[in-house]
Amino acid sequence: MTEQNTGWRDISTAPYDEVVLFYTHDGNIVQDFMYDCGTKEMARVYTHWQPLPPPPGEAGESEIEAIQARCDELEAAVRDAVKFMQIVDQGGG
Repeated sequence: MTEQNTGWRDISTAPYDEVVLFYTHDGNIVQDFMYDCGTKEMARVYTHWQPLPPPPGEAGESEIEAIQARCDELEAAVRDAVKFMQIVDQGGG
């Protein structure tokens, strides 16, 4: 699921055939998916649902984007350093 985990949502909005977290009437949290039944049947057991969080240790999209941006900055700095060294080697610095 690509949307951010924004908390518990009403069971009537649960996605079909996608693994999510469900909150039960007795307060338990269960990983499950809706497949051969509708939300009315699911509401007999569950009250709310929410998307699964990313697995432990897996970088989120924004973290990956930040890392890529930093790599781009470092790559540009290395290019500038190489250009500077070429100028110095040619006696221009």
